[in-house]
Amino acid sequence: MASTTQTKLDCGLNATVLSAHGQTVTLLPEMGFNLYSWQAYGRELMMTPPDIFEKGCVYGFPILFPTPNRVPDGRYTFEGKQFLQQKNGQPRLIHGLALDEPFDVTCGVSGDDAWACGTLRFVPGTPLHDDAFPFACTLRVTYTLLSDGLRLDYTVDNDGDGRVPFGFAVHPYFSKMDAPDRIFIRQPLTEGYEAVEAFPTGRIVDYAGTERDIREWNAVSAYYVDQIYYGMSSDKTVEIDYRDWGYTMTLRASDDMVALVVYLPPHRAGFCIENQTCSTNAHNLHAQGLVKEANLIILEKGQSHTGWIDYKLEANR
Repeated sequence: MASTTQTKLDCGLNATVLSAHGQTVTLLPEMGFNLYSWQAYGRELMMTPPDIFEKGCVYGFPILFPTPNRVPDGRYTFEGKQFLQQKNGQPRLIHGLALDEPFDVTCGVSGDDAWACGTLRFVPGTPLHDDAFPFACTLRVTYTLLSDGLRLDYTVDNDGDGRVPFGFAVHPYFSKMDAPDRIFIRQPLTEGYEAVEAFPTGRIVDYAGTERDIREWNAVSAYYVDQIYYGMSSDKTVEIDYRDWGYTMTLRASDDMVALVVYLPPHRAGFCIENQTCSTNAHNLHAQGLVKEANLIILEKGQSHTGWIDYKLEANR
């Protein structure tokens, strides 16, 4: 039976817990609505840290908005004006503003499914708007536990009179489950963003035949990969094959999620498959006229934008 629970963890943080279909997820509304834990059929799928208060994109399922990935010096240009993205007086250089903000949360049960919706508002007169991202808007992210896995839906509303430029992404750290040589991934793309010192040049390069070509099964322990690929769409999937566990996870996302980050770090207990709507440094690339490459989403007054990601689990033996 599906259920939702509001509880307080031993560390003092509030948590929202969803249970349905043999799965349980734990969300931390005060820590960026991070999906801290996803337990499915007896296994923990997410990498979790020893210290739950550890900040940044180093565990769980961080939400990246409105500037996924890196922004040089925290500065970007839009409509001819330069903006400094900062928090607490410090430039925010990477992964946006949402990942450490408190979200308002509602949750419930729909039939046999359990869901939770987190809301973050950028309101004039608040530091999040005035100092960080001066574009009035609302971000809503909903997680739903389904019979075959997990679904994320997101919506951005333009609440102001001007245009709202943004990107959206997630940065899930999937656990290696102590067997990185028995977890394999494959993804359909060969084209990716050329980068110099982690920032895209604007060129999209074909990596077919190189180590960045992961169209065939590749163990997450095989070699270090940190690449943003280009060209995803809703008819393309990424697969994670957990050969010891006996399940395959298939990732599919809406057509706005054109970019895909594959991050396979040998020094961490997790790896990342990150669906992303835009390039790194998207605002500045867009300002340089690289509109297609940046894929920056721009909402006019009164407009809304929606997207989704499905994480489906299926027994493979």
